[in-house]
Amino acid sequence: MRADIENTEQLELQLWDYIDGRCSAAEQERVAQFIMSNEVWLSKYSELMAFNTSIQHDLVVDQPSMRFTQNIMDAVTATTIAPAAKNYINLNIIKSIAAFFFLAIAGLCIAAFGGSNWHSSYTSSFSSKANMNLNLNLLDDPAIMNLMIIIGILLGLLLADNLLRSKDKHAPGRSIN
Repeated sequence: MRADIENTEQLELQLWDYIDGRCSAAEQERVAQFIMSNEVWLSKYSELMAFNTSIQHDLVVDQPSMRFTQNIMDAVTATTIAPAAKNYINLNIIKSIAAFFFLAIAGLCIAAFGGSNWHSSYTSSFSSKANMNLNLNLLDDPAIMNLMIIIGILLGLLLADNLLRSKDKHAPGRSIN
């Protein structure tokens, strides 16, 4: 039974290739010989040709209605719009992250300036050099350098964000609220 189904499927595939013109010239001649000599091939070929012509001639492509675009726009309008970012962003979390970075920068500044020698004598002359030695040995630590690089990148991203937002607000064609 399974062999008959597979043979029928193979027969239909070969006949569709023949009808569509997707087989080589040698295969076209071989299939044509089978159609002329074998009754099963001829009946299946007639059935497939009738189906093929009915598809080509009887198939009418439906045109969308005149209100198709308006119906689509009405459906889009009926959907709910996502709420503004102000509604679902918790400002306390943003402020706490900003406070953490501010405290980290302040801590680094205190550590760098805390080990400095600030003892100098006061002179009114600008030509005299003050004895101001900063202790920068703390910056030799790779972890602190990585932290400084990360902080610099974050501050650069904040600056770029502010610049892009200010350009976007003042772009022509936009309303300024």
